[in-house]
Amino acid sequence: MNRKIILAGSFASLFLITNCGGSTDANSEIEKEKLKLKQAELELEKKKLEQKQENIDTKESEAAEVNTEENRRKEVAEKASKANRFEAYSDAVVAVKKTYFYSMPDEKTKKGSFLIENDRITVEKTQRNFVYVTFTNEYNGKTTAGWIKSDDLEPIYAD
Repeated sequence: MNRKIILAGSFASLFLITNCGGSTDANSEIEKEKLKLKQAELELEKKKLEQKQENIDTKESEAAEVNTEENRRKEVAEKASKANRFEAYSDAVVAVKKTYFYSMPDEKTKKGSFLIENDRITVEKTQRNFVYVTFTNEYNGKTTAGWIKSDDLEPIYAD
């Protein structure tokens, strides 16, 4: 009989341990599910923040494009007005280290001849961002004519 009581007690203990363990397992499963839900919430929040940042980046990019376009337009207008500052048969000076002659008022027609800083020239006419000039070399008397970028020149005003 003692054996039956001990055996019954063992079964009861085993039952309690199993149920407690099962209860702990159930609690840990619930905790795991809670953690999964919290992680899903955090992922959703992260996606929302990333989307907001993308929207901000897009707006900044669009604003930068508008600003760039405005700057480009101003630059074009500035170059055009710079070319117009030379009157026919006015004097000018080369304001850059080296500027090349062009056979036509087009970047693709660059020639090998050039002028250097402080060379004085006579502007005959303007077209787009180029001026047609004549230059006479003081040392050999040779005259060269052609198109020069107007940005590379500054007008000389008679006092």
